[in-house]
Amino acid sequence: MDYESTEIYRISDGKIAEEWICSDTPTLMAQIGGRGFSIGKLAAMWLAGYRMWFALALGIALGALSLALLRLS
Repeated sequence: MDYESTEIYRISDGKIAEEWICSDTPTLMAQIGGRGFSIGKLAAMWLAGYRMWFALALGIALGALSLALLRLS
C-alpha cells in the first residue's frame, strides 16, 4: 500500500498551537479494496468537497467585478 500525508505544525511557546493535515485518503481507500470506491467515484467525491469553495470564490470575484463596473459608470 502506498499512502502520503503532509502534516504542518505551528509551534508557539514550545507547544503545538496549530496542526494542518492533508492526507491522500482517496488513494488509500482505492487501495484498501473495491468496496464501491472506484477512482472515478473517489475523484467525484473529492471534487464535490471543493464546490462550495469554488462557488464562494466565484461569488466574491463577480461581486468585485460588479463593484468595479459600477464605479466606472
